[in-house]
Amino acid sequence: MSYEIVEPAGFCAGVKRAISLAEEALSKYSRVYCFGELIHNEGVVNRFREQGLIVISELTQVSDKGAALIIRSHGCPPEVYDLVSARNLILV
Repeated sequence: MSYEIVEPAGFCAGVKRAISLAEEALSKYSRVYCFGELIHNEGVVNRFREQGLIVISELTQVSDKGAALIIRSHGCPPEVYDLVSARNLILV
């Protein structure tokens, strides 16, 4: 079986935007959390973890008020936004 990679190959515009926003947040804020994995790419997710991005599955895992939070493009339930506000998190 053979495979042919067509040009242009790579990430879609949405993934590129998510990566860019995460890079910007990591350079701007001291603590950056991501509600779920940023994208479905283990290598990229691991690289961001090495740079300090903290992937969480529950907002109760965020202990410091005023930290930055990235909500991945798949979104989250409306009540999460209420918790973000109550914890004074910076929404990226």
